[in-house]
Amino acid sequence: MTGQRRDQILDAFMRIVADHGINRTTMRDIAREVGCSVGTIYNEFANKEALIDALLERAQQEMDQLLKELSVSCQAPPEMRLRRFMIGFVRAVNLKMQRDRAFTEFVKEIKNFRHIGFKPTDLGKTVKLKVIAVIEEILTQGVQDGTFEIDDIPLTARLVREAFTEYLVPFLTLEKAIEDIVEGAQAMMELIIKSIKAT
Repeated sequence: MTGQRRDQILDAFMRIVADHGINRTTMRDIAREVGCSVGTIYNEFANKEALIDALLERAQQEMDQLLKELSVSCQAPPEMRLRRFMIGFVRAVNLKMQRDRAFTEFVKEIKNFRHIGFKPTDLGKTVKLKVIAVIEEILTQGVQDGTFEIDDIPLTARLVREAFTEYLVPFLTLEKAIEDIVEGAQAMMELIIKSIKAT
């Protein structure tokens, strides 16, 4: 029952912070949502920081799953695969940021949370490194089959990811429509493809 209660509390925390954000959510809010006492929450999580840690772990798992699905679902020639992966990633992250305030807070800067202090947990950086790894793998495939002409694949992978920063930063994107963000990302992708395509 403890594992089930723990999941219920974390699920409730996720629902509340998706709407209100992490700093504005209290243990009483969570208890009310679950239908239990605040003490019951403390039986499962030592404090709010422990809840945030569990939420961050879930967010990381969700992003890992997203990257895996995008990487697997876009099995195609390298040029098409690069397009599908990056545009799919931009679309998915922006939809998540628009629907989930906690995720947006994690992406922006978790270390500013009142309850977590300066703990080194940076979801944005972790995801960025994983995205670069997928891009690098796609570029390597493209160089091997003659689609792309690239001298330094790791550097190019980092530059490709950096080129999409404007489409992934909350303060630049939250006021925009998803389709406008995706349209901009597609235009950026066209420039990138032209610059790396073998002649």
